[in-house]
Amino acid sequence: MMMNKPTAIVLPILERNIPFANTVVEKLNHAGIPSVLGDLRNDSRTELEKIGYRIRQAMIDNIPDILIVGDKEETNKTVNHYKPNASKERPLPECISLIKESMKETL
Repeated sequence: MMMNKPTAIVLPILERNIPFANTVVEKLNHAGIPSVLGDLRNDSRTELEKIGYRIRQAMIDNIPDILIVGDKEETNKTVNHYKPNASKERPLPECISLIKESMKETL
């Protein structure tokens, strides 16, 4: 069975942000938004990849919604909804509504 391309990717800034990022992925998937957790490492390297590299990789993979979570977002229970030239910190329910609206527009 072939898996559909994700609509959203959640990129944790640091390893300590992974549990919160997993929670965000679960809530997105539960809301009907196909989502995945972004990897912190490149397969061939052991050090952490910088967030800019991971954002560019998601853009190359044509994932429409890139959500970034770090310590600030975890503390505030928000996500940083990244769009080129327009990144904004939002509460997760607001972000889910925006993503669902854009999914309807593309159908």
